[in-house]
Amino acid sequence: MKFFVGISLIMILGACKPSPQKPSFAKKGGASQVPVDPSQANEPDGPDDPAVGVDEEVTIGFNTALPRLTHDEWENSVKDVFLLSDRPGLAGRFAADGDSTLFRNDSDVNRLSTNLAKNYAEASEEIGKRISSNAELIKKLIPANAPTGETLARATAIVGPIATRAYRRPLTKAELEGLSKIYADAKKLLNSQNFDSAGLQLLAAAIIQSPQFIYRPELGEKQDKVAKLSPYEVASRLSYALWKTIPDDELQKAAASGALASEEGVKKQVNRMMGDARSTQTLKFFIQEIFETKKFVNLKKDGKMFPNFPTNLGDTLKREAEMFIDDVVVKNDGGLNQLLTANYTFVNDATAPLYGVSKPNSNELTRVNLDPKQRAGLITSLGWLAYNASENRTSAIHRGFFVLNRIACDELPPMFGSDMANSKEFKTRRDELEFKTGSCGAQCHNNYINPPAFALEAFDAAGVYRTMENGNPIDTSGTYGLLDKNFPDKDKPTKFANAVEMMKGIANRTSTHECLIGRSIELLYNRRVNASDREIMKRLGAESKEGLGIKKIFVELVSDMALNSQRSDNK
Repeated sequence: MKFFVGISLIMILGACKPSPQKPSFAKKGGASQVPVDPSQANEPDGPDDPAVGVDEEVTIGFNTALPRLTHDEWENSVKDVFLLSDRPGLAGRFAADGDSTLFRNDSDVNRLSTNLAKNYAEASEEIGKRISSNAELIKKLIPANAPTGETLARATAIVGPIATRAYRRPLTKAELEGLSKIYADAKKLLNSQNFDSAGLQLLAAAIIQSPQFIYRPELGEKQDKVAKLSPYEVASRLSYALWKTIPDDELQKAAASGALASEEGVKKQVNRMMGDARSTQTLKFFIQEIFETKKFVNLKKDGKMFPNFPTNLGDTLKREAEMFIDDVVVKNDGGLNQLLTANYTFVNDATAPLYGVSKPNSNELTRVNLDPKQRAGLITSLGWLAYNASENRTSAIHRGFFVLNRIACDELPPMFGSDMANSKEFKTRRDELEFKTGSCGAQCHNNYINPPAFALEAFDAAGVYRTMENGNPIDTSGTYGLLDKNFPDKDKPTKFANAVEMMKGIANRTSTHECLIGRSIELLYNRRVNASDREIMKRLGAESKEGLGIKKIFVELVSDMALNSQRSDNK
């Protein structure tokens, strides 16, 4: 077994070479950055900026012809290739995927390191042992018409379907013969008593370490400066965009028939796939990651200051947010406007008092309408507000920066100055922040970070609505945005009196909806946005602003026929 693993690792490492550039689905346009976190929010263009040095003849949006499976995709793919009842749960041990996107899926960053190769080797051995010791699974993996006896013919019949799923295309003759021989020889190599148990153990180890499984090759067929992807490569792109796993039989049949060569054929498959539970999961994951709902758990608040906020409330707030997302995006085909401005949520007896609504007399979460003058969308939900706060005080700057960075994707003017230590007592947090940020990046704070921060001061550290702080009235008014000839903003400044007006104004900004499209591209195509996306971000951003649902945005992006093209760099 150790000998086999060593040979496999040599194969993998040999495949890790700099790879050609990869596809596009948009025409040339201006640069657009989507900052991911505060450390990247105002990073200038440089050699590594994807918007720099865009080809003037053929604009291509993808970064590598050999995207590696993300850890999430690896888990799903192993499960579906070997017909497991659940994901193997081993990727948590792997060297982490890069964080250049919110979804840790940037194929230009996620390369195969020595440590990750070792992780794959160890995982492949463990999965092989699990399969070999599971009689029911072994029975499931063996075709009913497989020849009897310990023969190469039986090995070939068993290997074919498994390896075809793993490689996501028909096998070459050499591949099928090589893997079948591994299967047939496994009983002797492992000194085992069972032909199929040993064969599946070594087959699993071989496949899971194969470059054809670890990567999704998108080499295509060269056509001038662009290579057209094969039907099976298109099928893989569709399945990993929407399902984060291998193509199903119907998608493979569409590839074999040539149906994926036409826009009509691609859209037919995409619409079918969107009806699958896996697409729904991807859709919900997308919104949950943007709003960080998984972090709502384990919230703690000062018991003396917030006696109505129990220590076990975090799980409930996470479920509330998930139910809201499901209701808006999945059940009602809603879009970003509803996520940011809808004035309803789901409460139980523990959360209803915090929202100031009547208890439903149940521990189950029940839909209720909220005061439309107080609450609007996920940003004003208890979970989001309480997460963006300490145990006893609001995290005003974090709240403001989140709106700027995660929701609006607004770029900032250059920041200058230095922060100031406390030198006086303040009546309200707004007074404190205005004092501290007066010379610390004043343009940035005064026009983009502070306004939403001030509006959200209407909610305390537990997310409860308030109008007074320390006996003083809270001023939630402000203006978001900037009119500056040296730093043009595509949207006019948004004036508001309170958090509800602020969220409605943010939802009415073009940059907010183009930000959503950029985030969608990141998720569906495993890369950062760049200049080639300008046109499609502008078009779909405008449609999103008019109410286009996120489901339909996904369909439009994944159906775009330019996904059949890929840069070959004349090589």
